[in-house]
Amino acid sequence: QLRQYLATQLKIYGMRQAGCVWNKTLNDAMLSWGFTRLTCKYYIYTCTMPLGTCIATVYVDDFLTI
Repeated sequence: QLRQYLATQLKIYGMRQAGCVWNKTLNDAMLSWGFTRLTCKYYIYTCTMPLGTCIATVYVDDFLTI
């Protein structure tokens, strides 16, 4: 389990592909939570719920949720 954790940390922070791995991990998580990514703006996710719509924007590693 520690080996898997260290391998994940290396992928996320220690390689040139870190941004791509981070984006894929984030996208998979957002989709699993019910969000949909806009096709025209890959940094905007929306999720429609009974109480309203949640809009989340992502820039590098920062979030803004409305």
